[in-house]
Amino acid sequence: MTAAFLFSSAALAATTAPVCHGKLFNPLSDTNWNDFFPLTIMGVQLGPNGDPPAMYVPPICECPGAFGLPSFGIGVTYWQPTYIAEVERNAGCAPSLGGAQLFSGYSLEDSEQAYIGSDRGAKNASGSTRMQ
Repeated sequence: MTAAFLFSSAALAATTAPVCHGKLFNPLSDTNWNDFFPLTIMGVQLGPNGDPPAMYVPPICECPGAFGLPSFGIGVTYWQPTYIAEVERNAGCAPSLGGAQLFSGYSLEDSEQAYIGSDRGAKNASGSTRMQ
């Protein structure tokens, strides 16, 4: 029994920090460009797909211009990729940057969300400490 305890303690102490894996994000090939459509110019829809309800812009629009004079323009709507959202359990791991480990000094700031042994369904499981 003592030998098993010492062996398991040594195995836990020998574990290294989690390795960050990932593939570098390529905005040209990894983006779903089919979602770009429909492109709407002056109320004329180009491409398949229907307009989402909040995607309406009048064909002719008036914007505030220089010196208080109005500036007229045409209404254009389209889908534009703006953000990449990643959820990662290891602090500083950026899978979309090819598995780069950012902030290497913050390895102790992981989410620490885990279940230990038979506590899997317990309400106050000792292994599920916090979620960042």
